[in-house]
Amino acid sequence: MAYVERRTDGSEMLSLGTSRSPLAIVFQTSPVAASGKMYQLRRVLSVTSDTAFDVTEEFSVDGSAFRRLGNAHYTKQP
Repeated sequence: MAYVERRTDGSEMLSLGTSRSPLAIVFQTSPVAASGKMYQLRRVLSVTSDTAFDVTEEFSVDGSAFRRLGNAHYTKQP
């Protein structure tokens, strides 16, 4: 799976997704150059129920190990 994020400043980020299991997809962006460094974002979307999913975001600078930015939990309102 692939998707493109278009920002208001005109920049774009391409994310390619692979499925770890039927319940999780890992998206990783193409490296983006800015201020002399290379940045890369990874997101894991995990389905937790019929009405909810979790997102974990991690970030890498210049090819270093990914570090967690945060987690989010989304639930459909009844």
